[in-house]
Amino acid sequence: LRSLNGTDLTVANLEGTITDNAPVRLEPDNIKFTFDPSVAPALRVAGFDVLSLANNHSRDFGLDGLGQTKTNLDKSGINYFGDYSNLNGILYTKDIDGVKVAFVGFHEFSYTGRQETFDAITQASKEADAVIVYPHWGVEYQPLPSTNQVLLAHQFIDAGADVVLGAHPHVVQPVEVYKN
Repeated sequence: LRSLNGTDLTVANLEGTITDNAPVRLEPDNIKFTFDPSVAPALRVAGFDVLSLANNHSRDFGLDGLGQTKTNLDKSGINYFGDYSNLNGILYTKDIDGVKVAFVGFHEFSYTGRQETFDAITQASKEADAVIVYPHWGVEYQPLPSTNQVLLAHQFIDAGADVVLGAHPHVVQPVEVYKN
Protein backbone atom coordinates (compact mmCIF):
# COMPACT_ATOMS: atom_id res chain seq x y z
CA LEU A 1 0.00 0.00 0.00
CA ARG A 2 2.96 2.30 0.30
CA SER A 3 2.74 2.96 -3.43
CA LEU A 4 -0.73 4.54 -3.05
CA ASN A 5 0.42 7.28 -0.68
CA GLY A 6 2.00 10.34 -2.21
CA THR A 7 0.13 10.10 -5.51
CA ASP A 8 -1.84 13.05 -6.86
CA LEU A 9 -5.07 11.06 -6.83
CA THR A 10 -5.86 7.40 -6.21
CA VAL A 11 -9.10 6.11 -7.73
CA ALA A 12 -10.64 2.63 -7.42
CA ASN A 13 -13.87 0.72 -7.81
CA LEU A 14 -15.67 0.02 -4.50
CA GLU A 15 -17.10 -3.42 -5.24
CA GLY A 16 -19.53 -3.50 -2.35
CA THR A 17 -21.13 -1.38 0.32
CA ILE A 18 -19.87 -0.08 3.65
CA THR A 19 -22.69 -0.76 6.12
CA ASP A 20 -23.66 -2.10 9.52
CA ASN A 21 -25.05 -5.19 7.75
CA ALA A 22 -23.41 -8.59 7.48
CA PRO A 23 -22.62 -10.10 4.06
CA VAL A 24 -25.33 -12.46 2.78
CA ARG A 25 -24.61 -15.59 0.70
CA LEU A 26 -27.26 -15.86 -2.01
CA GLU A 27 -26.00 -19.00 -3.74
CA PRO A 28 -22.65 -20.76 -4.01
CA ASP A 29 -21.21 -18.23 -6.47
CA ASN A 30 -22.99 -15.04 -5.39
CA ILE A 31 -22.95 -12.85 -2.32
CA LYS A 32 -24.30 -9.50 -1.17
CA PHE A 33 -21.06 -7.68 -0.41
CA THR A 34 -20.58 -5.28 2.45
CA PHE A 35 -17.67 -4.05 4.49
CA ASP A 36 -17.61 -2.95 8.12
CA PRO A 37 -17.73 0.85 8.58
CA SER A 38 -14.14 0.71 9.92
CA VAL A 39 -13.02 -0.04 6.35
CA ALA A 40 -13.77 3.52 5.15
CA PRO A 41 -11.17 5.29 7.32
CA ALA A 42 -8.71 2.46 6.60
CA LEU A 43 -9.14 3.06 2.86
CA ARG A 44 -8.40 6.75 3.41
CA VAL A 45 -5.28 5.98 5.44
CA ALA A 46 -4.20 3.57 2.68
CA GLY A 47 -4.33 6.48 0.24
CA PHE A 48 -7.62 6.16 -1.62
CA ASP A 49 -9.09 9.54 -2.59
CA VAL A 50 -12.02 8.70 -4.87
CA LEU A 51 -14.12 5.55 -5.31
CA SER A 52 -16.52 4.56 -8.06
CA LEU A 53 -19.95 3.37 -6.95
CA ALA A 54 -21.02 2.49 -10.51
CA ASN A 55 -21.09 -1.29 -10.12
CA ASN A 56 -23.30 -4.32 -9.60
CA HIS A 57 -22.82 -4.42 -5.81
CA SER A 58 -23.34 -0.77 -4.84
CA ARG A 59 -27.01 -1.46 -4.05
CA ASP A 60 -26.64 -4.92 -2.55
CA PHE A 61 -28.39 -3.60 0.56
CA GLY A 62 -30.75 -1.27 -1.30
CA LEU A 63 -30.85 2.49 -1.08
CA ASP A 64 -30.27 2.31 2.68
CA GLY A 65 -27.01 0.44 2.11
CA LEU A 66 -25.96 2.93 -0.55
CA GLY A 67 -26.78 5.78 1.83
CA GLN A 68 -24.74 4.18 4.62
CA THR A 69 -21.85 3.72 2.18
CA LYS A 70 -21.90 7.39 1.16
CA THR A 71 -22.14 8.51 4.79
CA ASN A 72 -19.19 6.34 5.77
CA LEU A 73 -17.13 7.62 2.85
CA ASP A 74 -18.07 11.25 3.63
CA LYS A 75 -16.99 10.81 7.27
CA SER A 76 -13.66 9.42 6.07
CA GLY A 77 -13.00 12.18 3.57
CA ILE A 78 -13.25 9.92 0.54
CA ASN A 79 -15.00 11.29 -2.53
CA TYR A 80 -17.08 9.11 -4.84
CA PHE A 81 -18.82 9.11 -8.19
CA GLY A 82 -20.99 6.77 -10.21
CA ASP A 83 -24.38 5.26 -9.60
CA TYR A 84 -25.91 1.81 -9.98
CA SER A 85 -28.48 3.28 -12.40
CA ASN A 86 -26.15 5.78 -14.11
CA LEU A 87 -28.49 8.60 -13.14
CA ASN A 88 -27.17 10.47 -10.07
CA GLY A 89 -23.72 11.71 -9.20
CA ILE A 90 -22.02 10.00 -12.12
CA LEU A 91 -19.56 12.88 -12.68
CA TYR A 92 -16.73 13.86 -10.32
CA THR A 93 -14.19 16.57 -11.13
CA LYS A 94 -10.93 17.31 -9.34
CA ASP A 95 -8.33 20.03 -9.90
CA ILE A 96 -4.87 18.49 -9.63
CA ASP A 97 -2.10 21.10 -9.74
CA GLY A 98 -4.07 23.22 -12.18
CA VAL A 99 -5.24 20.31 -14.35
CA LYS A 100 -8.96 19.68 -14.17
CA VAL A 101 -9.65 15.93 -14.34
CA ALA A 102 -13.20 14.58 -14.66
CA PHE A 103 -14.33 11.03 -13.91
CA VAL A 104 -17.58 9.60 -15.26
CA GLY A 105 -18.90 6.34 -13.78
CA PHE A 106 -20.88 3.91 -15.90
CA HIS A 107 -22.53 0.65 -14.83
CA GLU A 108 -23.31 -1.46 -17.90
CA PHE A 109 -25.55 -3.94 -16.08
CA SER A 110 -28.14 -1.45 -14.90
CA TYR A 111 -29.37 -1.06 -18.50
CA THR A 112 -30.44 2.50 -17.66
CA GLY A 113 -28.87 5.93 -17.83
CA ARG A 114 -26.93 5.48 -21.04
CA GLN A 115 -27.92 8.90 -22.38
CA GLU A 116 -27.14 10.50 -19.00
CA THR A 117 -23.66 8.98 -19.20
CA PHE A 118 -23.05 10.40 -22.67
CA ASP A 119 -24.40 13.78 -21.53
CA ALA A 120 -21.99 13.75 -18.55
CA ILE A 121 -19.05 12.92 -20.85
CA THR A 122 -19.99 15.74 -23.23
CA GLN A 123 -20.41 18.20 -20.35
CA ALA A 124 -17.12 17.16 -18.77
CA SER A 125 -15.22 17.44 -22.05
CA LYS A 126 -16.22 21.12 -22.25
CA GLU A 127 -15.09 21.88 -18.69
CA ALA A 128 -12.18 19.55 -17.90
CA ASP A 129 -8.68 19.10 -19.27
CA ALA A 130 -9.01 15.31 -19.14
CA VAL A 131 -12.08 13.07 -19.04
CA ILE A 132 -11.78 9.52 -17.74
CA VAL A 133 -14.75 7.19 -18.12
CA TYR A 134 -14.71 4.41 -15.55
CA PRO A 135 -17.17 1.73 -16.74
CA HIS A 136 -18.13 -1.40 -14.84
CA TRP A 137 -18.66 -3.87 -17.66
CA GLY A 138 -17.68 -7.04 -19.47
CA VAL A 139 -17.77 -10.73 -18.72
CA GLU A 140 -16.01 -12.05 -15.63
CA TYR A 141 -12.76 -13.96 -16.26
CA GLN A 142 -12.79 -13.30 -20.00
CA PRO A 143 -9.35 -12.16 -21.17
CA LEU A 144 -10.76 -10.23 -24.14
CA PRO A 145 -13.33 -7.43 -24.11
CA SER A 146 -16.77 -8.10 -25.51
CA THR A 147 -17.89 -6.51 -28.76
CA ASN A 148 -20.18 -4.28 -26.69
CA GLN A 149 -17.26 -3.07 -24.53
CA VAL A 150 -15.27 -2.08 -27.61
CA LEU A 151 -18.28 -0.36 -29.20
CA LEU A 152 -19.11 1.57 -26.03
CA ALA A 153 -15.48 2.54 -25.44
CA HIS A 154 -15.32 4.00 -28.95
CA GLN A 155 -18.60 5.84 -28.38
CA PHE A 156 -17.30 7.23 -25.06
CA ILE A 157 -14.17 8.53 -26.82
CA ASP A 158 -16.27 9.95 -29.66
CA ALA A 159 -18.40 11.77 -27.04
CA GLY A 160 -15.32 13.43 -25.52
CA ALA A 161 -13.59 10.96 -23.19
CA ASP A 162 -9.79 10.89 -23.21
CA VAL A 163 -9.41 7.57 -21.39
CA VAL A 164 -11.73 4.61 -20.76
CA LEU A 165 -10.60 2.49 -17.82
CA GLY A 166 -12.87 -0.50 -17.17
CA ALA A 167 -13.56 -2.75 -14.19
CA HIS A 168 -15.48 -5.99 -13.53
CA PRO A 169 -13.90 -8.86 -15.50
CA HIS A 170 -11.50 -9.78 -12.63
CA VAL A 171 -8.70 -10.24 -15.18
CA VAL A 172 -6.57 -7.75 -17.07
CA GLN A 173 -7.93 -7.14 -20.55
CA PRO A 174 -5.93 -5.59 -23.42
CA VAL A 175 -5.35 -1.92 -24.00
CA GLU A 176 -6.46 -0.30 -27.25
CA VAL A 177 -5.49 3.10 -28.63
CA TYR A 178 -8.42 4.66 -30.48
CA LYS A 179 -8.19 8.17 -31.95
CA ASN A 180 -4.98 8.75 -30.00
